[in-house]
This record gives sequence, C-alpha cells and structure tokens, in this order.
Amino acid sequence: MADQPDLSLGAIFRSVWNGMLDVFVRLRFLSLVGLLIYLVAGILGFVAPDIADNPLLREGLDAIKTILILPLEIAIYRLLILRETTSNYDFAIFAPRFRRLLGWTAVLWALITLPPYLPGLIAPSEDADSIATIATAIVVVVLLLRLAILFPAIAVDAPGASLRNVLADTKARSWLILKSFFIVLLPVLAGLLAVGLISELDDLPSWWSAARIAFDSPLELLATVLAATTASRLYGWIGHQVKGVPI
Repeated sequence: MADQPDLSLGAIFRSVWNGMLDVFVRLRFLSLVGLLIYLVAGILGFVAPDIADNPLLREGLDAIKTILILPLEIAIYRLLILRETTSNYDFAIFAPRFRRLLGWTAVLWALITLPPYLPGLIAPSEDADSIATIATAIVVVVLLLRLAILFPAIAVDAPGASLRNVLADTKARSWLILKSFFIVLLPVLAGLLAVGLISELDDLPSWWSAARIAFDSPLELLATVLAATTASRLYGWIGHQVKGVPI
C-alpha cells in the first residue's frame, strides 16, 4: 500500500505554493494572458461608470472574465496532474472537456453570484433577510467544498469524472478541503482586504482608484492560480473514484 501523503497545514501550504511557482515558470505566457484579462476587466470597470453602478453589467463582466480565464485553469490542471505543458491560450470551445467545464463554470458562477440577491427578493423582513443570507451562504460553501475536485477531474479526462464520483471522493473530506483552500488563500485574502480597507479611507489621492487596478489584478491572478493548484493537489490526494480506482 502506498504511503499516505502528509496533509498537515504546513505540508499542504508548501505543496500548493511549490505548485504555484511551477505554474508561473512553465506557464509564463498563459499567466501573462490571465493577468491581462484581469487588468482589462478592471480598467473597463474603472473607465465605464455604468458598469460599476449597474449590478447586471458588473456581474456580466465578471461572468465574461471567469469564462476567459478557463483556458489558464485547464492548463494548470493538466500541468500539475499530467505534467503537460502548453504555451497557447486555447479557447477550445468545441473540445468536450472545455464544454463540460464551461457548463460547470456557469453553474458555479451562478451559485456564487446569485444567492446574495435572492434573500432580498423572498425575505419578508430585515431579520429574515439576514437569516436567509447566512443560510444561503452556508449551503453554497458546502456545495463548493463537495465539488472541489470536479474541475481537475474533467480537465484531465479522468475516467470517473462524474458528479457522483466527485461527491463520493469528497465525502467526509470537507474539513481537509476547507483548510487547504483557507491556509493557501489566506495571504491573498489579506492583501485584498488591505486594499479594500485603504479604498474606504477619506481624502485618498485622485490616482488611487486607477492604482487599485494594479493591486487587484495580480492578486486576482494569484488567487486563481492558487485555487486551481489547490484543487489539483486535492485531486491527487483524495480523488480515487474519479480516477477510476474505486475504494
């Protein structure tokens, strides 16, 4: 029997951040494309006030950004799991794996984006609205945890890459998944929080709003790479049935 991997917090952190460095070295061009996508989206939100002020346009821009970054995520999964390196930004809309991931991307985007708008539509009071918001957030987090290895499984054409097998492999693994994402993304979240708090200060110089894009875009790229790297590592650690190896 193969030795079990070390899944302590320190080991998880080192494994994911080493994988991140591998991504930035071997997927340099795609990483630059990803940064450009985030920069352009940030600039559009800055120069077009209608986007920033209109929730529908703002969420629409976010959806487009999420879809455009998908080729980078696929490349990360295939690099870290299959050791396959690509130098092209391949928006392969006709590839089966890309179509499946595009569909699931839309589903997860809806799960993350739409719930904050729902309680206000259905809750009869402010207290009920708060309770509904918290309950909805908990449900969404639980679902995301259970689907953590779905994307890498599909991206590498795993023989058992089905919802049923993903749920089976992640059963009783929610704490491992949660702590893996949390410990890895904590520095990025701290950076985004710091930038957000600074933006709330009074008497900021006029150039700060434009400069914030220069801070946010690299942090968004880093968060994307770390999330995909974490999912890839989790696939290797717990993705037994999606690999076609029932246990």
